[in-house]
Amino acid sequence: ELRSALADLIPKSPTIPFLSTMADPATAPVLDAEYWVANVRQPVRFSHAVTAAGADYGTFIEVSPHPLLTHAIGDTLADVHHHSVSTLQRDTDDTVTFHTNVNSTHTTAAPVTEHVCGPHPVLPATPWHHTRHWLSGTPAASVVGHPLLGVGVTDPTNGTRVWERALSPDFLWLGDHCIDEACVLPAAAYAELALAAVAEAFGAVSNKPWMIGELCLHQLMPIGDATVVVTTLSGDESKPCVEIRSGSGASGWTIHASATLERGAQSAPQPPEVDEASATELDADDLYRRLRSAGQQHGPAFQGIVSLTVSDSGAARAFVELPSEAKAGSRRFHLHPVMVDIALQTLGATKVATDLAGEAGQGSAVVLPVRLAGVRVYGDVTEGVCAVGMLRAGSSPDRFVG
Repeated sequence: ELRSALADLIPKSPTIPFLSTMADPATAPVLDAEYWVANVRQPVRFSHAVTAAGADYGTFIEVSPHPLLTHAIGDTLADVHHHSVSTLQRDTDDTVTFHTNVNSTHTTAAPVTEHVCGPHPVLPATPWHHTRHWLSGTPAASVVGHPLLGVGVTDPTNGTRVWERALSPDFLWLGDHCIDEACVLPAAAYAELALAAVAEAFGAVSNKPWMIGELCLHQLMPIGDATVVVTTLSGDESKPCVEIRSGSGASGWTIHASATLERGAQSAPQPPEVDEASATELDADDLYRRLRSAGQQHGPAFQGIVSLTVSDSGAARAFVELPSEAKAGSRRFHLHPVMVDIALQTLGATKVATDLAGEAGQGSAVVLPVRLAGVRVYGDVTEGVCAVGMLRAGSSPDRFVG
């Protein structure tokens, strides 16, 4: 009956290699009616066909909804260079199973082929990045005392107090304060050094807090890998004087700041008057972009302006918070230099400063403090402050008073 039904078949030679499980696998069978009748009646020569295929191929893929022959193929070809996979498996995600099994043909038994000779490309050299991981040779005493002031001693010949601290850009937050891409000590740090020196030398009295009468800034202090900062205090408690110098290697000593201090009467701060009705809100990011174009780069530790406004009178007002990058060890400061520096940034938003930047072109005018006077500490500024800045022309075209 099957022979009669298939009598009209006119088979052609297969174009794809075909190994029969009924006829001799070494020869291509003729798929006529007699072949299919014999396929039904004769035993299945599965192992012969698989063995013949395994002579030239190492991977067998069973295309079926569930594997039925993969184990039989594996048992027939026990050589580790052969393996069989299925396409799908019931009760699983078809897409995941299909891609997983197909990928296994590359990872489990990748085909071994002859290495093709050819031109070898020139590979780039390894870009070695040298990083020092050695223990620092800095004495253990350098981590004791005030974060910036360091450890002090008294000169027995004249009673002068001397403190020394080695600073580098990776110390605390110093690396986030740069001018023209060079790390420099913030002006506010000199005020903190002066206040810390007199407080350590003569103590603090709650009803007569120390204040800075005048702080003169003579020269910027670049911070290198081994910049030694020396703070000296001369004079008695009635009229102390502080000087701050730096030295690096054989370059000698440079004086950067000098300050006179006194005890002031305890008083409450007087908030400055600002016309809030005429205030215009500004974008703090625009201020930092203008400062950067002027050569003043403030990293995350020195970007603490939360909101910023300027009034018709030209005064700028900012709410300032201590950035998280500057909070380490903040309780050990008398007047946190980062908060003071951010407060001074408010002067850059005043009308005088913006007009000056416009005249200089793209904010290229660099304005730096050279003198501070009447600096008082009323409380802990690290909890957040409101900074109000006014700027007016000074006695010369390149001088301003804020």
